[in-house]
Formats: sequence, structure tokens, C-alpha cells
Amino acid sequence: IGRDHIAPNEHPTVEDYVDSKLKLADIANKIVYCRDTDHLDRIENKLKDMNSISFAAEHPADYNITNLRFEDGLTKFTFDENDFELNMIGKFNSVNAACALLVLKHFGIDYKYAKEVFRNIVIPGRSNLLISEDGKKTIFVDYAHNELSFTKNFEMLKENFPDYKIVTLFSARGSKAFNRRKESAVVVSNNSDYIYLIPIEPNYEELRDIYDSLIKNFTWDIPYEEFETRVDGLEKAFRTFGEKTILFIAGKGDERYQSVKGEYIE
Repeated sequence: IGRDHIAPNEHPTVEDYVDSKLKLADIANKIVYCRDTDHLDRIENKLKDMNSISFAAEHPADYNITNLRFEDGLTKFTFDENDFELNMIGKFNSVNAACALLVLKHFGIDYKYAKEVFRNIVIPGRSNLLISEDGKKTIFVDYAHNELSFTKNFEMLKENFPDYKIVTLFSARGSKAFNRRKESAVVVSNNSDYIYLIPIEPNYEELRDIYDSLIKNFTWDIPYEEFETRVDGLEKAFRTFGEKTILFIAGKGDERYQSVKGEYIE
């Protein structure tokens, strides 16, 4: 649980978000939860009289992720005395995988099935990593769209590609979640070397207003370019793609359309 889904048309406050999550404990017979989280005391107080089991990568838990590393294009780790290889990069993805494994364990399903799935899994648009044969150019595509998801992804990229420049292609969705814009702009500008502003989902808002709301929150005089269409921005990014560089394409994942003034445009 972090500062995710906090917006006027979602959860008005963090407290409301946590309360909503904890309602799961009122209807569940068993809870599997991660101890690498904010509000842990509050969560465990709610679960103290429940049948629950914990897991974590960073804190002591009933089950812990160990020997975590990124090798040969795979996230490798040990969990519950088994070794796994996950075709998704990032500690946060290994944590999600651990949660799935404990659910399998609860239902008595052999881990051998998970090992096969994890090694070959591809979720279009989510944590998709493409590395050139010489290893000098990397493309990373993800639905990152808020402070939490951007922060986790930048941490992961910098940990695994420490000497690379990061060029981020992003924007904000129009007509919603205005409070996310400052947070996203701060994180992106703090962690990027160059920014391409490309449309994500303008809806009924003018693109100029969306871009201005982001630019004013950049934390330094970071070089950036603006584009009227996603295609133009992507083409420019690929044409000028330098060595030891990551293109981080954020916000749309595998979506093939945009909502513009009430119409879905491919």
C-alpha cells in the first residue's frame, strides 16, 4: 500500500484507501500480505486475530525472497526453498510473484507450474524490457502513471543499468487525477536526463494545458521536447536513440488508442 489511487474520483485520502483495502479482511477466510508496505502496523493490527501469512523481500516475514538479482534478462530469486526465474524485471514484480506462489501453496498446486509460467510470461505493456544485442540500447515499456509506479520503475532501472542515460516519454491523462501531475513530474524530472512529452489520454482537456501543468513542476532545467502526436514523439526518440541509453515509454503500455474529446482514436 502506497500513495496510489488517491484522487477526487478514486479515494479522496490515503486513510480512505487503506480502509478500503482492509475491508478485504472482513470477508476473507485467509489473508496473504506483504510486509514491505506502508501502514504495516495498522494492517497487522487488523489481521492479528485472522488466519494470515506474510511474505517480503526487505522485512522479516513468514516467507522471504532471497538471492534476488537480474541476470540474462531474467529476475532470479529464491523463495520457499525454490529457485525461480521471472521474465519481468524489478523487485516489485518478484514480490507480486511471491504473493502468487503463496496462493498456489494454499491450494496445494505444485511450484513446477509457476516456474514454467514465470520464465516465459509476457504481459503486453507491463514491465516489457527490450535490450539490443550489444547491450547498449534498452527500451522499457510500462503503464507507469503516478508517483509510486514511476518511483519503483526508476529505482529498478538505475539499479540494473547504473551507467545509462534515461530518456522518458510520458505525459498525464486529461480531465482526471490532477493531483498526480505534480508528483509524476517531480519524480520523472528527478530521474531522467531528457524528456519527451507525448499525448497519453487527453480526453476533453487541451494538450497545451496538460503539458504546462507538468513542465511547471519539473525540478530542474531538464531538456525536453513536446509533440502533438505519440507517433511523432516515438519516431524522434528512436531516430536519436544513443548508446548506453534507456528509452522509458510510460503511461500507455499496450493500449492502441487514445480518448480525445469523446472519441477513441487509434
